[in-house]
Amino acid sequence: MRRWLLMTVLLAGALLLSACATDSADCSNLPAGAKINIGGAWAWAAASGNTAAYMTISNCGADAEQLLSVQSGSAMEAALHNTTMSGDMSSMNAVKQIDIPAGKKVELKSGGYHVMLMQIKQEIKAGDPVDLTLVFSKAGAIKVTAPARAP
Repeated sequence: MRRWLLMTVLLAGALLLSACATDSADCSNLPAGAKINIGGAWAWAAASGNTAAYMTISNCGADAEQLLSVQSGSAMEAALHNTTMSGDMSSMNAVKQIDIPAGKKVELKSGGYHVMLMQIKQEIKAGDPVDLTLVFSKAGAIKVTAPARAP
């Protein structure tokens, strides 16, 4: 029984990972020597409170990479989150890292992994730039600008 349960958990984990990183990495227009490509970054405009940012992260390197943290001057706190469903209930939880397998891309999107910006410092209007610094285990800190979109 325990062996069956362990195999079920391992299979579910593998399926979850493959669902998050199903496509090949987009390595076009990547500067020489760079291994991480960030594409399509954007954030929700917000008058106050919290907001979220989304993007696609491609790992063009030969080794797995991990997104470990995020910082932003637009909010008092920034964190990596994941939205999960349990029956009809969705919940958002902070995660310690987001794995990006070698040669794959992971999409940070509504309903999945995303960057949570909490206690924004001032109103973010559509078109405003939201500056983010993504910190990776191997690639280090990468700065990204996510233009705000109207909700």
